[in-house]
Amino acid sequence: MSHPTPAMRLDEVVRQRARTTAVTAALIYARAPFAGVVVTWGELDRWADAFARTLHRAGVQPGNRVALILRDDPACIAAIYGTLRAGAVLIPIDPKWGGPAIARILGHADIHALVGASRGETFEQLGFDRAYEPGFVAFCDQPTGAVEPVIAPGSADDLAMIAFTSGTTSGPKGVMIRHAHLQAAYASCVASLDLSGVRRFGCTLRLSGLGVLGTGYLLAHFCAATAVVLPELTLETARDFWSICERYHIDFIYLVPALVQVMNKLTEPLPPGGHVPLVMVGAAPITAETHEAFQVRFGARMFNCYGLTEASFAVFFGQRRADGFGTPSIGPARGVEARLLDADGRTITAPAATGLLQFRGPMLSDGYWRHPEATREMFPDGWLHTGDIAERDADGNYFIRGRQKDVVIRGGFNIHLQEVDEALLSHPAVLGACAVGAPDKYSGEEVYALVKLKEDGALREAELLAWCKQRLGDGRSPRRIVYSTADIPRNGAGKVARRDALATIADHLHLALS
Repeated sequence: MSHPTPAMRLDEVVRQRARTTAVTAALIYARAPFAGVVVTWGELDRWADAFARTLHRAGVQPGNRVALILRDDPACIAAIYGTLRAGAVLIPIDPKWGGPAIARILGHADIHALVGASRGETFEQLGFDRAYEPGFVAFCDQPTGAVEPVIAPGSADDLAMIAFTSGTTSGPKGVMIRHAHLQAAYASCVASLDLSGVRRFGCTLRLSGLGVLGTGYLLAHFCAATAVVLPELTLETARDFWSICERYHIDFIYLVPALVQVMNKLTEPLPPGGHVPLVMVGAAPITAETHEAFQVRFGARMFNCYGLTEASFAVFFGQRRADGFGTPSIGPARGVEARLLDADGRTITAPAATGLLQFRGPMLSDGYWRHPEATREMFPDGWLHTGDIAERDADGNYFIRGRQKDVVIRGGFNIHLQEVDEALLSHPAVLGACAVGAPDKYSGEEVYALVKLKEDGALREAELLAWCKQRLGDGRSPRRIVYSTADIPRNGAGKVARRDALATIADHLHLALS
């Protein structure tokens, strides 16, 4: 497997693959409505050229910002590479953010063009304010004849994209990421996990932002592998998930802890001799019990990764045991420098310690687009202040223990919501759980939880509360539990959406949130 040079732009990666293996599949779709579609490297390269020329005809110049409404569509992937080949700066947009939030982001980014499947879908279905309609380009029209290659202007040091989280609260914050940042991150992943034998990457998450785009598509193409877009892993598809992976010869797949928990309880193991892919898990902490249960049940090697949008991708890639399987640790710092800070902001020098995690390395972004205050807050001294609480053992391996912000202070005592999630999920009848904090006039803050039970689960709230108290004690257990018939809300990256869960709980229990 030949890897791109560090000086290569992401769109040039596709060009390189097209020159060496034009008829090999770059994309395979197993997800409706495009199930059965195969796009070769040669076709992807040609489509990228065609879209770059379309943008140039629309007046887009190198360095201009182009927002793209993400969709599980092969033409969307071609438009992503075409935008980069035009020398423009890509702004990926999750359509589930909704019109008002998207309009705020587009205004803040001062975009030159908006790309989507169709104007009607983009402006009407998303509920856009018609007072703000930038120039529109459709990504769904593909060329039928020869296309003159486009020579991408600039270098790997150019800005590749601005990745926004949502912009639904406070002001929008867009992370500025260069081609070189992404290449450094992907090269670190390849070296850490030894992906030399991986030929097919499976993507089971909806294309929603840089996290899924990176793990499901860009990393695959960096490795000269085929990206296979699988059916989304849900409660309905979980039972036969490994069979689907085997059918498409998947060698590598990225999962999130919530999906791992579902698989542990619902997915059927493959018969002896079946091929189970290498698994990378991330987006949230995973318990040692959940991690080991997955490896034992399925015979799958699973490595716990950790990263942030501000670091372009994952930067920790797990710890390997002597038998080749993974541990719950995110591993040692490879390719980055890492440190822990105490509550007073001082570096903890003791080998074994717990504190706020910071790191720095070649994949760190340049900060936030037109937001110098937020940049100074996140990168005050060249180190990325993650806001995550981590534990480091005596051997230098790190473990993520939760978000600094995901702490509820009840009566002066700190309660980590991740610990409450884990206690709830340890019950065999629980498929999903999300603990939240809400204002309380007596204790300052109170803990509640939204829970999804298995279909055959019959569990009274009092029984589950007693289960939590056995594991957490009275002081850290939820005050109330609300059962949900729907899945626990998650964002596009697979993380539990605590704000959405809180809204459901508040509506059910008639809580006052202000």
